[in-house]
Amino acid sequence: MATLQEKVQGYVGTFADTGSLSSWLVQSVHRLIDLLPNAKLELYSTNVPDGGSGVTLSGYRVLRAHKLGYGARITDPALKARLADSASIYKATNTSPAAYIENGVGFILPTGGTFIAFRYPALACTTVAGSTQFLTDFEDYIVIYVAVRCLHQNISTKIATLTTLSFSEESGITYDFATQIAQIQTYVNTEEDFELATAKIGEVNLRLNDIKTKLEASGLLISQEDKRLMDTITKGTQEISQSLMLLKELNAQYTFLMSNLQ
Repeated sequence: MATLQEKVQGYVGTFADTGSLSSWLVQSVHRLIDLLPNAKLELYSTNVPDGGSGVTLSGYRVLRAHKLGYGARITDPALKARLADSASIYKATNTSPAAYIENGVGFILPTGGTFIAFRYPALACTTVAGSTQFLTDFEDYIVIYVAVRCLHQNISTKIATLTTLSFSEESGITYDFATQIAQIQTYVNTEEDFELATAKIGEVNLRLNDIKTKLEASGLLISQEDKRLMDTITKGTQEISQSLMLLKELNAQYTFLMSNLQ
């Protein structure tokens, strides 16, 4: 079966930064799990027993707790002394147990019980899609989130490359290209306004075509380097524009998926 990396690349094409990709997979699944209602996570939950001295719950999302089938109320750890105080109204008993979590360790009183929890899966590029029922059921949420992050990085990398380019003085081109590209970067990364970014790209390409036309009409010679530069800019902005279209589509898909979590 395909790996999660291959699934992501099905949307964005080859993506070589496997370190970032693995990190985003972890972020994606944590974000998803933290938003899912307990009732849905119960389908994939596991028992985490507390033998009476506490149990480490790092890496889990706790859904509920019980002692021999009696539901344990999960309380503020500031009440832990009262839970053990026979004179307190908060006293935990076998038929009215209580639980608290402190410093990543869970306790059920009196003398232990069982936490019902969901373990956050450890995802990486090489994780096989569908290797667990949870991944099968929520693959789209995880993969599309990561694909969006990949597209953002691809666009930022392309913009960073374009901002290093500049025309020589030989052809007399005075267009402040770097400023226009910087504005595209602001639209994408800061404002996330893909419509304005796409419009600015169109404006840049129109301006380049206008420069070419005027230079050719004037009879001025254009250096081979500037010709190559114009082609590089045109190709680069077209690639950014295509990525923006896909980014907009995937963002819409992800928003729709997230709206149906409850």
